[in-house]
Amino acid sequence: MYKQKVYISLFLISLFIVFNPKYLYSQSATDSLFFNKVIVALQQADAAGISKVVYKKVDVTLPNQSGIYSPYQLQLILKDFFDTIQLDTFICTNQYKRANENFIVGKIKGKDKYYRICLLTKLMSDQNYIYQIRVEK
Repeated sequence: MYKQKVYISLFLISLFIVFNPKYLYSQSATDSLFFNKVIVALQQADAAGISKVVYKKVDVTLPNQSGIYSPYQLQLILKDFFDTIQLDTFICTNQYKRANENFIVGKIKGKDKYYRICLLTKLMSDQNYIYQIRVEK
């Protein structure tokens, strides 16, 4: 009798967890394509590719400058940054979602240093956009 109560309790708890909206997120194909596009652009040091998926204004923090920029300004700033550090590789270490925000976290390797990069994206009008980029030494 006691075992049955324990099993029933565990079953009910698992149903609660499985059908709780907080845990129901499954990444859509659109999200996957967006993440892949951003990751490939970072791996190839493609500033133009990244600037195509940012919102009208993007908050950028780099080791030597910060501000809010348009996509065109971001393209110039990232190209200069990638050229300066001589970006070699990008490794995505984490991707996760919170409400309508997504995070891409990784490491970029320059000529002689590693940098931590975090991109915050937001779902707006059924499309993902980068709205914040942070790079730290």
